[in-house]
Amino acid sequence: VPAMTAAIDALARAYPRARVIVTTRPASLDQVALGADRFQLEGLSDQAIEGLLRRWGARLARARPGTPSAGPRLAAAVLTSPPHHDLAANPLFATFLALLHDHAPAAELPEQRVTLCQRVLERALAGEHRTAPAPAAPRDVAAVIAALGPTAFAAIANGRDGAVAATPLLAGVAHRT
Repeated sequence: VPAMTAAIDALARAYPRARVIVTTRPASLDQVALGADRFQLEGLSDQAIEGLLRRWGARLARARPGTPSAGPRLAAAVLTSPPHHDLAANPLFATFLALLHDHAPAAELPEQRVTLCQRVLERALAGEHRTAPAPAAPRDVAAVIAALGPTAFAAIANGRDGAVAATPLLAGVAHRT
């Protein structure tokens, strides 16, 4: 955390007229003293969760003619399961639940954030999110997770602070694993 705080401070000093926005989980805020305004985003409402999951299911059904939408069933399962409901209040985790639901019944969806992220990463590394074959990728999830931070930091340090194509990202992870 101190190294990241120093990097954020250096960025703000290098570009004094730029507004710097830092996002983090609320628990991480207690460890950082940036001397800046803090705002907390509200979670998704039940209506927003239901809408997101229904729309996801409808789009998936359109992409697979003859397949009924799983959106209403997923929305009902998530909204009636306290652990899934809590996760789905975060738009990223709601999307992760939808991604995983495509390959598993709602009863098998992870109930903890760490497990949810791990399962999504495993699917991505296995190429299950693709219609074309995936490039070779490391299979040691723990090593990949440990390498993602330094890989992202190296990309930023080399001026690639926007979207990074999969090939150089996987090369950076492979180099560190």
